[in-house]
Amino acid sequence: MQADIHLEAYRTDIAQLTESVFLSMLGLEVTLRGDELPPETEMITGAIYYAGPWKGAVLVQCSRSQACEFTARLMRIEPPAEVNDDVRDSIGELTNILGGNLKPILPHGVALSSPSVVEGYPTSLRICGKNPCLRMTFGSELGELWLSVVGLPD
Repeated sequence: MQADIHLEAYRTDIAQLTESVFLSMLGLEVTLRGDELPPETEMITGAIYYAGPWKGAVLVQCSRSQACEFTARLMRIEPPAEVNDDVRDSIGELTNILGGNLKPILPHGVALSSPSVVEGYPTSLRICGKNPCLRMTFGSELGELWLSVVGLPD
């Protein structure tokens, strides 16, 4: 049986963790703004899944230009002109870091998948079911980005 996690109770911890990861890994200050959905534009989504006593996913969504800038900061290179394998790897790594740092608040024994990255418009990444979901919008000098933590059915 899956452990019952009330995601909303962890909103402050998840926001602080997200702010810390972006500042330490990218030198970028991000601030929690709300829980709006991302706009229907071309986006890049990094996803990582949890399995074990709790099943869920973490999604990180940003614009293509942000993804290129995140890559430049993470890899200490010039920003790529377009989305390439470095950009996909960087978004996957950021998602992996965030997902890994969330593990301590989850039940013991939760395992992480490898990250996956979805890009383009229109795209659709749907986690099926009526799952508890915590959505957060963060603002930065590079614009808004979105983080979602989704519980999956048992």
